[in-house]
Amino acid sequence: MGLDRYFTVWFQHPDREPLTDEEYIRRIVDEMEAITCYGWEDAMQGEPAVSVGGVNWYDCIDDMEHISKEFPGVLFFLHCDGMGIDDIWEAGFLNGRYDIAGAEIPELDYRYLETGEVGK
Repeated sequence: MGLDRYFTVWFQHPDREPLTDEEYIRRIVDEMEAITCYGWEDAMQGEPAVSVGGVNWYDCIDDMEHISKEFPGVLFFLHCDGMGIDDIWEAGFLNGRYDIAGAEIPELDYRYLETGEVGK
C-alpha cells in the first residue's frame, strides 16, 4: 500500500507558451489515460492542464517519459502533492528527457513573531 497523491500535468510549447490546439491536447490526454488507466480531468479553466487525485501512480516518471517521446516538441510539467512534506515535487519532460526538483520549505524566522521586524 502506498500514499495517495495528487498529480497535475501542464502542456506547453518549449518557449513556455500554452498549447491551444484542443484536438492535439485531447490526443495527449487520451494517451495518458490509456497508459495510466486513470480518468484525467481538466485542472484549470483556460489552461492546458489535467489532474487526477487520490492515486498511487508508481510509474509516473516512466509513463511521462514515454508520453513526452510520443509527443515531441511538447513541454510537460508534472506536479505531485503527496501526503508528506517530503513528497511535493515537480518534474519537466521534453522529448523523452526529464528533470525533477523537490519542494524546498524554508525555515520560519521566528524573530519576526517576537519583534514584528523581518530579519531582525
